[in-house]
Amino acid sequence: MADPPTIQPFPAVDSLCEVCGYPLRGLPADGVCPECGSVVIESSPAIRTLDFTGHGLGLKTYWRTLLNFLIHPKRSFRLLAISRSSLVPEKFLFRNSFISGLLISAIVFVGTSFIIQPRFHTIPFRSAMILFLACAVGISLLTFIEMLGVTAFSRRRGWRVPLPVAQRVCCLASVGWLPGAVIAGVGIWLLQAYGVGRPWFDQLLGLVRVGWLLYGVLFVLSALWFETLVWIGVRQVKYANTWPDAASGEPSES
Repeated sequence: MADPPTIQPFPAVDSLCEVCGYPLRGLPADGVCPECGSVVIESSPAIRTLDFTGHGLGLKTYWRTLLNFLIHPKRSFRLLAISRSSLVPEKFLFRNSFISGLLISAIVFVGTSFIIQPRFHTIPFRSAMILFLACAVGISLLTFIEMLGVTAFSRRRGWRVPLPVAQRVCCLASVGWLPGAVIAGVGIWLLQAYGVGRPWFDQLLGLVRVGWLLYGVLFVLSALWFETLVWIGVRQVKYANTWPDAASGEPSES
């Protein structure tokens, strides 16, 4: 992480209270926000020490990051430096997408091939590979669509979450796809074993087949953890401050 600039102390001209968004210009660093009463210095960008600048994404770093954002998301996003200065979060997303796709296909293939008896709806290995590729690519695409949605929503709400910041938040929140992949894998396996081909599965409920409705519910449940992490992340960065060279949300120079 680059050393904090010394030419302009905190609060800077465009500094906001990270709790309520109140402008902090002219307030002492050891004062309190007149709107919400939070300590001004707690909105300093110096608090955000979790930065990936200059670091790779080795196995140790990956697992530490995964566990931090999965178990302690609020604290982790509160410490997240929002300047986009490396591609590590994107690599984190692609790795999570790969593992999630692998989890779904493995659970479905093993479940339908070796566990459920009788084997009415066994998933062949080729189909499992297609499922893996579809899920891995689909998860990445859905995450990028979420970035655009977060940016548009934040703009309407008056939050300070431009696309680079939304991109970092969503990439790190992609850890939520891992438990979602387990839910999806188990759900598809059970539907394949006990639903597909049964009369009730193809029954129409209005204009929607029961099977389609079940798969839709399964998708919502699978995406719920990811969406929750995105919401937690956005709430923690919506008024986040940066050092003067990154105040616009553009990549800062290290």
